[in-house]
Amino acid sequence: MPLDKFKYSSGLLGMKWGVKGVNASLIAWSAILLRFLISSDEEFAEIGSSSKINYREDFYDYRKLLLTNERENTDYIKILYAFFNDRAFFGLNGSVSADHHSVYSNALEDINEMADMMERLPRRKCRNICSTD
Repeated sequence: MPLDKFKYSSGLLGMKWGVKGVNASLIAWSAILLRFLISSDEEFAEIGSSSKINYREDFYDYRKLLLTNERENTDYIKILYAFFNDRAFFGLNGSVSADHHSVYSNALEDINEMADMMERLPRRKCRNICSTD
């Protein structure tokens, strides 16, 4: 279903909890999960058995970096939050995305352009995370 056709209901947990935007922890967690998915690790643990990535330590480092940028109110953090909010809360009335979308729309267009370029890159064959066994 296209995103613009999706209809929100009051039953969504985020709505029940009053969530209106992403935060540093969510973005850091997303980065850690993505990093795990593209790693050679077969099981998610504090330290990757194959990659030796310290996921816990990296999560806190990423979060600290985001919070530092948030305190300093950098353009980078504004654009990053707008990017995540625009995707997570697209079309939801009262969300940060609905309130601030136009402020960062030019930056988001640049990010979307980069994402489109990444999509056109040749894809590598998936490892074990893509198996259907």
